[in-house]
Amino acid sequence: MTRSRAGIAAVGAVIVAGAVLAWLSTSRSDDAPSPQAELTAERSDDTAPPPAGRTAPAGSRTVSDDLDGEVRRVQGDPAYLQRLLAMYASATDLDTRGALLAVLRSAAADNEEILRFALGLADSSDPDRRQDGLALLEAYPLDNAEVRKLLTRQIEEETDPAMLGRLVGMLEAAVVPTEDAAPVVEQLGRLREHPDPEVRAASVTQSVSWDKGSDLENILHRAILDAAPQVRQAAIGGVTASGVRSPRLKDALLAIAADPGSGADERFAAVLALQDFPLDRAEYAIYSQAARMIDDDDSGSHGGHGH
Repeated sequence: MTRSRAGIAAVGAVIVAGAVLAWLSTSRSDDAPSPQAELTAERSDDTAPPPAGRTAPAGSRTVSDDLDGEVRRVQGDPAYLQRLLAMYASATDLDTRGALLAVLRSAAADNEEILRFALGLADSSDPDRRQDGLALLEAYPLDNAEVRKLLTRQIEEETDPAMLGRLVGMLEAAVVPTEDAAPVVEQLGRLREHPDPEVRAASVTQSVSWDKGSDLENILHRAILDAAPQVRQAAIGGVTASGVRSPRLKDALLAIAADPGSGADERFAAVLALQDFPLDRAEYAIYSQAARMIDDDDSGSHGGHGH
């Protein structure tokens, strides 16, 4: 489907959402369980050994595919909740853990026991248990002080870029007092200078939501001049999402739009962002040329090969 200049405006909301949320998906662990509606029975005679830190499950155990019914049972039956928590801590099958995760996440709101369990797992030194805990903590918004403090501390201590991306991706926006947001803002500011471009990009994206008290225009301008394309795209998404405008941001966007070496996605994002800036005739000519380049790129990619 050709991305015409009219089409650029039509998909604006999708691009903005993608720019803000892209890191939530890319920073997840590859082996994170995907929630399933049905739990597969798991037996103690499985041939695959459990990962380090897990214990093999004892006996055959199943959970209903009625998610709402399971949530009601968890909320009303403490013993059943304990059983599911133990299963989640010991399960080795991805589908099993995904189904349990769906139930526990859905029942997590205002449940102190699930919160305590998730915090303990997320603080484990075992990588698998830590990932399981973080997956469960995603059910809690970051106006929860304990979740916010754990993530902030782990971001400060973490050295692995992939895990940093995972943790930063969990910093979804929350309305909290500026004093409570300050530790998050501090860590994001530090990570915007990280040597790994993926970490820098994730930090720029989250700074748009968290760094409300500082000079966001300066943050975005520095990022839009970054050598790494993923950081520049994060900055362009931040410009669109935040509504921050300045002459130098416009100049940077025009430079990206006019550069034949810009990637197609980066140019497309720049053209989209420029629609919200006042453009004189010369600037509009650059914008129009960039939009035509997008049309030409799409025509070439969909034209196929002649015979």
